[in-house]
Amino acid sequence: MTLSITLPGAPIFESHQQKKIVQFKKGGKLVKSIAQSTKYTSAKKRLTQILAQYAPDKPIAGPVEIELTAYWPLRSGTKKADREKVERKDTKPDGDNVMKLYADCLESAGFFTNDSQASDEITRKRWSEDPRVEIVITQLDQFV
Repeated sequence: MTLSITLPGAPIFESHQQKKIVQFKKGGKLVKSIAQSTKYTSAKKRLTQILAQYAPDKPIAGPVEIELTAYWPLRSGTKKADREKVERKDTKPDGDNVMKLYADCLESAGFFTNDSQASDEITRKRWSEDPRVEIVITQLDQFV
């Protein structure tokens, strides 16, 4: 089974590594805890809602491959002659952080029961005149 999704528009991204310290009282003592940033939580919720529209009727079982290609809007100053070309994006965010957000949201949207099922992950970052995110999820055989 293979599912292909194209999400129009610039990739949604906030790093899961951005955390904040939250203080609260527990049993009369002041306790500090680390929590996800509000921006990350908001981005994850919004992306999960979008992806849920494309989710299969039941989660994919067994190992999967996730192939994600994120196309960011062209940088300002891109020459007209280069606008139709697709250029590799070698700036932030890191590809593994982009994959982490999308894999978490695919799990929350019901594509699979746990993102640890992703035995193969391919992440590509590109600049493009047509910003979008292309996701291909392929159910794999248990044995190579």
